[in-house]
Amino acid sequence: MSRFLHNAWYPVAFSSDIAVGASPFARTLLERPLVFFREQAGALRVLEDRCPHRFAPLSKGSVAGGRLTCPYHGLQFDGTGRCVHNPHGNGEIPKAAVVASLPVTEQNGVVWVWPGNPAQAQEGLLPDLGEIHPKNEGSTFTAYLRSEVDYEIVVDNLLDLTHADFLHPGLLSTKGAILACHPQVEELSDRCVRLTLDLPLREYPAIPTFAPFMPRPLDPAATRFQITWHAPCIIDIVVHTSQEGPHGMVTHSIQGAQLLAPEAAHSTHYHVVGSRTMDADDPSITAMVRMGALHAFAQEDGPMLKAVSERLGEQRYADLQSVLLSSDAGAVRARRAFNRLLAHEVQCRREGMMPSGS
Repeated sequence: MSRFLHNAWYPVAFSSDIAVGASPFARTLLERPLVFFREQAGALRVLEDRCPHRFAPLSKGSVAGGRLTCPYHGLQFDGTGRCVHNPHGNGEIPKAAVVASLPVTEQNGVVWVWPGNPAQAQEGLLPDLGEIHPKNEGSTFTAYLRSEVDYEIVVDNLLDLTHADFLHPGLLSTKGAILACHPQVEELSDRCVRLTLDLPLREYPAIPTFAPFMPRPLDPAATRFQITWHAPCIIDIVVHTSQEGPHGMVTHSIQGAQLLAPEAAHSTHYHVVGSRTMDADDPSITAMVRMGALHAFAQEDGPMLKAVSERLGEQRYADLQSVLLSSDAGAVRARRAFNRLLAHEVQCRREGMMPSGS
């Protein structure tokens, strides 16, 4: 059985992926196939991707006039999942011709879906990603990857930046500095844990990603890594680097929101929204940072996490008692918070406080 938290917002697409009048957009979330489309006024809707007649995938149909048409027998559904047109016989619509709909919202250009109890879908529970979209849109980038790995493996990887010196020796290496850091961990709420690591100014230069933009690229710079976990699998990483320049302190930052959504037990949707402050008016720098982020996961993290997943076989990652290092403090606290939320949800389901299909 997979360890999925249902009462949570999950990032499933970028708003730009789903246009008015476009073909239906399909995405599987927590092993549940879903279909997305926009009504004529632009409102986004999400339904279960299965027609109640012969169970055809509605995502293979079409959208017209804000209605979703099944490709198999032509039944049409509105944004609530109610059948509004039956082209057969006298046109009578069976009472059972209804498709389940899910709460959906958009924030920061990202589509969020709540697969649990609709009554508990509060937008106040959306993760606070701060100023992920700065005033200069040219300094913001997005990316999407599909990873054939259990999402909990990806979460733990992102909460432990010490692996950067081993898997990312190019743009992200700290040349051993991060290994000596003692992370500070705070539980900001029952759904949020923050991890902070500081590299002292006097000893280490800026990491290669920042070095070209600092006043003295080869000299020591102070770097702070701040990683915030939002339940169940959103990780917001902010890196600040500072160095004294001829006209005062110069500070540059990169923020990367790692937006994960479990597709199934061994596959994960991975969206990234990133922004930076250095040379904000130069789109080539944005392209370079985006390329570096994609390379880090697709070519460096990805193969290692895939190898870990294959080594585990049918064993569930979260069930194993791995050896812990000092760098695992953030991941351990996040896992404990997640386990509490999951246990509460399971208890609510047993007591009939959640729909059985959630």
